[in-house]
Amino acid sequence: NPPTNLSRLAARCPAPLQQRILKLDEALYSPTPIAWTTEPVAEQLGKLTRNKPDHRPSEALATSSS
Repeated sequence: NPPTNLSRLAARCPAPLQQRILKLDEALYSPTPIAWTTEPVAEQLGKLTRNKPDHRPSEALATSSS
């Protein structure tokens, strides 16, 4: 079951990646402008998937909650 939005993705990720994803979600969808600078979200998500022996992103995210 892949996450269907950024909040659900964040819930499956360890901190501080979780906070970075939530900040991105807020920056994209908040009615009030939010200061957000580029954070290494994609790079860190890639590290989660590469750390799994079978390299299956959905399983890596499903088991990385803290």
